[in-house]
Order: sequence, then structure tokens, then C-alpha cells
Amino acid sequence: MSYDLWFWNQQEDCETAPGDIACALGEPKSVEGLIGIDMSAFTKSIIAEFPEIEQYHHPETGDLRQLILEAEDKSWAVLCGWDDNHFAVESHSAPGDILNRFIDVAWGFDCKLYDPQTGTRYEG
Repeated sequence: MSYDLWFWNQQEDCETAPGDIACALGEPKSVEGLIGIDMSAFTKSIIAEFPEIEQYHHPETGDLRQLILEAEDKSWAVLCGWDDNHFAVESHSAPGDILNRFIDVAWGFDCKLYDPQTGTRYEG
């Protein structure tokens, strides 16, 4: 079973509820009120924070598709579902300190955590 963490940066005056934003992120359309993320710089920061993370590229395009971090106890976390305005971390029993490091890197890009399991967005 996975535990997911979602991240995005939004305009201060965005009035859309976090749960509605999360639902809209699954659609192939832009979501109003979100601020773009420099994903190249972001993924470089993740790789710098986790030098042991494995990179998986699309076999035809060579685009980076996933970053997978596997711990010694066989727990793991996957950075996936990213585009220019959001990304997600899918955790499979990854320790809290690992997830906190993902959160810390995200905060460096003004991306706040949304916990889809509780429907809570953490602003502070």
C-alpha cells in the first residue's frame, strides 16, 4: 500500500480548494491559480539530496520519467507524476525522515505539501 504526497505552488489569491486542485491535476488540462515550477532545477535538487536515487528514462524519448529511492529495508519512494506545476511522491513504507527530505526540497521551490489521504494542504 502506498502513501502519497502531492506538491504544488499556487498564487496567494487562489481560491480553489486543495482537494479540487488535486482532482484537476489528474486531468490533461492546466489548473488555474498554480505557479509553474522549474522542474529541471527541482529534479537536480532531488538528485543532489539523494545521490543514490535511481533515474529511469523513457526508452524512446530519453526523458526522465521516474526517480526511485530504495532503502536498505526494501522500503521505497518514487518521485512521479511531475509536470511544470506539480509533482507527487509515492511512498511504500519509506521512513519519515526520507519523506521529510522530499518535503524540504519541495519547500525550497515554494511547493507546499498536500496530503491526499487526509485532504489537507500544509501552508506553514
